[in-house]
Amino acid sequence: MVNIADRAGSGVMGRRGVSRALVVLLLGALLAACAGGEDNRQGGTSAPSAPAAAGSEDAESAGDLVPVSFAASAGSSSIGLLAGLIKDRGIDRAHGIDLQISEFAPDAAEQALLTGQVDTSFFAPVSWAKVREEGRDIVFLRPIQQAHTAVVVRDDSPYQSLQDLQGERVATLNPVSGVYTSMQVLAAEVGLSWEGDFEVISAPPPGLVAFIEGGDAEAIVHFEPTVSSLLADGGYRIVMTPSERWEELTGAPLFMLGLATTREWMEANPQAARNLSAVIQQAVETLHDDPSVIADYQEPLGLSDEALEIAQERMSDIYIPEDPADIEDNVHHLLERAHELGIIGEIPEPIFEEP
Repeated sequence: MVNIADRAGSGVMGRRGVSRALVVLLLGALLAACAGGEDNRQGGTSAPSAPAAAGSEDAESAGDLVPVSFAASAGSSSIGLLAGLIKDRGIDRAHGIDLQISEFAPDAAEQALLTGQVDTSFFAPVSWAKVREEGRDIVFLRPIQQAHTAVVVRDDSPYQSLQDLQGERVATLNPVSGVYTSMQVLAAEVGLSWEGDFEVISAPPPGLVAFIEGGDAEAIVHFEPTVSSLLADGGYRIVMTPSERWEELTGAPLFMLGLATTREWMEANPQAARNLSAVIQQAVETLHDDPSVIADYQEPLGLSDEALEIAQERMSDIYIPEDPADIEDNVHHLLERAHELGIIGEIPEPIFEEP
């Protein structure tokens, strides 16, 4: 795997590649500066709440709203859409909680939970297994969404499949992200090595688009709704949708993100944890069953009219309305594959827990 900083100094990319990599580096530095320091927060709107004191369930039953902080991904994202819907429709308040949204870079939301900046966050399954192995007691409460990514190439390129890209430069998010780890496992499932058969470049989301626009990568693995925007703009096409390919191979979509918290918070706030699960359940059901809702967020998602139509078709299916028990076997298979590859150690059990 090649990091942008390494490539920018290597002289391999040529003048255009180096200049574009430097632009991405400067962009990353600017985002970090705007984030307010070490916590990588991208315009977080509220401070994390402290765990509720013992006896808080009495306050909840009396109708008081219990504050629960949640790390959402900043910018145009599927999790940002979910969080916006929850707040705009008062879904959290209907379930007795005040969901306080803090926005982070996509790869920093998990860290925000680990460092106690928020009560809850989204988490990728491979990352979850890794931190559990390190002794961090993070628990999954319920699923949120399956993989919402696509392998995108320029329309005039010769590539027709993931296999065709062997030996080529492919850009995606950094190795701690669910996007990256899901590609590790999926590549192995089709007989390839993600790091061995491809020249993988890591970059922040804006950098991925810059790489393929400038011809400095032959393909990118990006998420929605950016993929829909690229398709609408023209000049790009999809050679593989990871979740669809995983379903062809295993019979179920590729699980990517679940609702997570610490065991300490869950045990101190069991009713709030149950209520939060119900909030997420209602929100994902809404987005899954009624993709027209996405039109209400066309402007914040940065979608043109054509991109909106594509996003409504592509995004509704990524949200998982099923109960945790219904997808546990699928998640277990994903983790088994990661274990076989040496990406994770033992698989934590159970995968989902009820407060």
